[in-house]
Amino acid sequence: MNPTALPATASITLKGATHLTGTGRVITLGNTEATAENTLDRPDRILPMETDFNGTTPQFSHRFASNSLTILRLPISKPALVGAERQ
Repeated sequence: MNPTALPATASITLKGATHLTGTGRVITLGNTEATAENTLDRPDRILPMETDFNGTTPQFSHRFASNSLTILRLPISKPALVGAERQ
């Protein structure tokens, strides 16, 4: 979440995230105007925007839009079992 009027860049470390794979998704909900809200007359002022995310590594930086809520969906693969298969 970035409640400020300026974009913010954050360094993100996902400890233990050893099985990240492929392209992720970024879902951002926001508006450049801090007081923007959806109404019956204007139901589309704040809409989710989806984009691809190619920085799928355990440590990365991301730029968060101003006045926004962001969801990062990162793909992971199931780790291979070592030794006997668990039940």
